[in-house]
Amino acid sequence: MPVISSSIDLINALKDAIAQFDCHDIWWRGHAVSSWTLQPKIYRREDAEIAENDLARTFRRKAQSRRQNCPFQEDVSNWLFLMQHHRLPTRLLDWSESILVATYFAVQDKEKHSEAGALWALSPALINEQQFGKCIFLSGTSPEVRPLFEHAFDHKFPKMEKVAAITATESDIRMMVQLAAFTIHGIGQELEKIPGSEKYLLKFEIPAEAKKQLFNFLFDLGIRESNLFPDLDSLANELAYFDYKKL
Repeated sequence: MPVISSSIDLINALKDAIAQFDCHDIWWRGHAVSSWTLQPKIYRREDAEIAENDLARTFRRKAQSRRQNCPFQEDVSNWLFLMQHHRLPTRLLDWSESILVATYFAVQDKEKHSEAGALWALSPALINEQQFGKCIFLSGTSPEVRPLFEHAFDHKFPKMEKVAAITATESDIRMMVQLAAFTIHGIGQELEKIPGSEKYLLKFEIPAEAKKQLFNFLFDLGIRESNLFPDLDSLANELAYFDYKKL
């Protein structure tokens, strides 16, 4: 498995992914622990089949008294994006168009600095080609993926056992600054265990001893908590622990 131990390795990882997928449209995901799998949160629950509809319907029913400008009732894709944004377990998995943003999420947790992390690269075009038979770019409004969203709210809709790479409407500033993208999963199987996944997935390991150096490198580039989560809580948290960079 390729290893990322320095800023030079990070640049080389980008080059390797471009060469392997023969394209520049690559999405990235960082894991603080290398052994974590590419599986959406809802499927990590034993009661996923029951819980998914219940969580989605309850959130949609109660959200409108707590937030202005909620999606229309039938706008199932933006409802699911909103749920994912607020950390409700969904069938979505977060990705970023930026290798720097993804690496930040792999190295920012100090409590995990004793464990190796991982950086995943994904070709959205190639996974959609494998799943749908053609190299296409999809959004939350694409008719090809609407059944994947509908089934999350009501299992009476036909189940589509596919995984799709999709872009989303930027409904929150975090999605903009994090260059957010998503995969939506109609099956619970880990993405890396799907037959043929090596065609669109590439994994890099980040050794535990390299995490602090990479964190400092990203900090100096402006990839920081207060910028990726642009609110006062994140700013205060960053300032309170500013000396961490000097450790």
